[in-house]
Amino acid sequence: MHLLLVTWWDMAGMLHALDARAQGKKRPRVVVVGAGLAGLAAAHYLHKNGFSETLVLEANDRIGGRVRSVKFGSSLVELGANWIHGGCLANPIYQLARILDIMENPPEKKREAWNPPTFFTPHGFAIDHDLAKKAGNIFVEKERQMHALYVDGPDQDSNVTAEEYLDYILEEEIAREFPKSQRDDAHRIMNAMKNYLAFHMGDDLKKHSAQLYGTYKEMPGAECVAVPDGLSRIPEYLRSLIPGNKLRLSTEVCEVAWSERPLKVHCASGEVIEADHVIVTVSLGILKSRPDLFFPRLPESKTEAISRIGFGRVDKIFLEFERPFWVAGEGHIRLGWPDSDFRSRTGKEWNKYIYSFDEVTNNPNVLVGWLSADGAEMMEKDDLKTIKMICTETLRKFTGNPLLDPPKNVLASKWASDPCIRGAYSYQPMRKAEGPSDMFTLSQPVPGNIDPRILFAGEATHPDYFSTMHGAFMSGLREAQRIMDFYAMTGVNGIAVDDT
Repeated sequence: MHLLLVTWWDMAGMLHALDARAQGKKRPRVVVVGAGLAGLAAAHYLHKNGFSETLVLEANDRIGGRVRSVKFGSSLVELGANWIHGGCLANPIYQLARILDIMENPPEKKREAWNPPTFFTPHGFAIDHDLAKKAGNIFVEKERQMHALYVDGPDQDSNVTAEEYLDYILEEEIAREFPKSQRDDAHRIMNAMKNYLAFHMGDDLKKHSAQLYGTYKEMPGAECVAVPDGLSRIPEYLRSLIPGNKLRLSTEVCEVAWSERPLKVHCASGEVIEADHVIVTVSLGILKSRPDLFFPRLPESKTEAISRIGFGRVDKIFLEFERPFWVAGEGHIRLGWPDSDFRSRTGKEWNKYIYSFDEVTNNPNVLVGWLSADGAEMMEKDDLKTIKMICTETLRKFTGNPLLDPPKNVLASKWASDPCIRGAYSYQPMRKAEGPSDMFTLSQPVPGNIDPRILFAGEATHPDYFSTMHGAFMSGLREAQRIMDFYAMTGVNGIAVDDT
């Protein structure tokens, strides 16, 4: 009986909306909250298909969300998204990059995480390259085995963390493949690779499910394609396709009231904007920290999904030197912490979460350090002077050169403390997979498909391509299509859309 009542309530809301639109022959009003890739894709697609009353509201003073290219050193660096994952024509972001001609020709492809095998110890010694290559290959093989654990079905149990799984099988491999004299170095390499994987997955490996690692689907083609001309060119291009008066920056949405039509979008400025549909594309971090964004609160199934999905913590530190102390093409300093340091580390020792310092494409005097989890969150609390000092001490220790000059400039991302983001990207946490995935649940409109008042887009709503730019972009297209299908399904001729 309860389900029947909900269905009739949804139907009544839908009919009321259609009748109001039809009588006045008014265009559907759509508000898109957020001008990242999901929001821009949705708005552009709607405008292109005649939904001219589509308005984008962005709290920040810039577009792009977690895509942010900035000037540093002699060129650009990526504070957020770093690569196009999947260099193939099935990837819409790859298509856009080709249209904009912002990739190298042929596109530069990221190397394996261990290649070149330049791993160093805290005592300033370089680990033997053959040993490092062998250990790196073993780690990559075991990571792929973990990815293959996923079985698509409701009985899949995920009670083993990625850390537990890798620790067990890597310990066996080290004992079998390396003599005792090499095992300490093999452990150092595995620890560096665990830091790499934590960055790649988005957070500490103990927070990730080993069995659900394989829910992420990889696009065919090159795993990681670099864009030296800056990934921000892509959201800038999408912005250019949206009418200028249909996107507002520095416009924070503080509440979406959706219990009756028209929906009311309350802005921090005091302005109230009426809408027939609201596409919410804010990050999962904002959804977690702002349950009061919606009035009434979202249904319990939605709030529980938001609570369960993991939202990671990753950051980058860019160091510009007066002169590079590395040879071009060889600027890769992998940090091989011994087990004693790696396993006893705390967030305050955030340098122990750094996987590597790597040279930046087309920026010859700049290195980038990659870190995640507690280390990333603690680093964000330090000022640039402290970050510079800790990075300098770390590089001196691992290169064995106490006279190494410090960098002249430092830049660090701070995504977890960014009030418009509150984190990095989503991941599959520890849970038991029963029924639809939480990411699928998050992607569903409220109150339902028959009356889609609030719709959800963003990388965390894509069950296959979460954590990626193409996942975000595709989710925006999906929700725009959902609105178009809603009006096409009704067959109400009075719903006016532009046919230009």
